Amino acid sequence: MTEGFRAQLTPDEARTWSGPGSSSQLGPGRDRLSRGERSDWIVVLLAGRSRFSSYTASGIGSRAGGADPGALLGELSALDGEPRSATVTAIERVKCLGSPDGGVRDLFKERGTSRSC
Repeated sequence: MTEGFRAQLTPDEARTWSGPGSSSQLGPGRDRLSRGERSDWIVVLLAGRSRFSSYTASGIGSRAGGADPGALLGELSALDGEPRSATVTAIERVKCLGSPDGGVRDLFKERGTSRSC
């Protein structure tokens, strides 16, 4: 199992969470999540690296950080219902597992916490 979010799940939680999802692969430079879109998927990065980017109020682009395998992407929008605040772009070939946002929302409600990933 990868580091980060998936490594923190019990075997039953991992099966439940990933069951309704779908895996995908993206090449470098492809966006997986886009700033401003409504959240209907949360993604676990299984392989490869991605970067987060956003824009300031004046429209200037900025790089906000990076994600390595095991990172949970898009969870904040799923939890608060707000549009995505950043775009996630593959730096290298990536493999992702996407799941409907309810899976993670339900998991966090069940645990009563959102562990850091």
